[in-house]
Amino acid sequence: MFDRKSFWLAIPIVAALGMTASAEGFYAGASWLSTGAEFETAFDDFDTDDSGWKVFAGADFTTFLGVELSYRDLGDFSDSSGSNTFDAELTVYDASVRGFLPVGRAIELFAKVGYSNLATDFVASDGSSPISGDADEWELFYGFGVGIKLGESFGLRAEWEEWDVDTSLNSFSAGAYIRFGGK
Repeated sequence: MFDRKSFWLAIPIVAALGMTASAEGFYAGASWLSTGAEFETAFDDFDTDDSGWKVFAGADFTTFLGVELSYRDLGDFSDSSGSNTFDAELTVYDASVRGFLPVGRAIELFAKVGYSNLATDFVASDGSSPISGDADEWELFYGFGVGIKLGESFGLRAEWEEWDVDTSLNSFSAGAYIRFGGK
């Protein structure tokens, strides 16, 4: 469900997506990621982590601003406490506005904010009464990171991302990208 905060966040994302026609450079990449998550269930609270992967693509349309789209498989999470168990799978796709600051010729610092669709499939049990379901929610997220250019069209990057959920959901990723044209 969209609220006022979502509306105001969507405006710069849509505007940025429309401006990509004059982009200075397109890029695409993939990352390995490690995700930490907390889940609250009717039976217990669980704190667990897992690894996953991410693919992303974006366009820089000024020296300091661009947009990025991504899809993530955050992982398969399992935890138990006594006879209480919890299993969940999390996937995310999103759009964000990305601001970056070149530091010399080869390094850039960046931050991003966007809106993501967080899909969760879960099963929780107290040993006798399993509860299963799925949730599909739109959430604000933000992140920051560093990129290292290795030549004109290849680079590495590492980033931290956090989702605005009731509990805790965050991810660290490290990956590579290829740039097509432009910068």
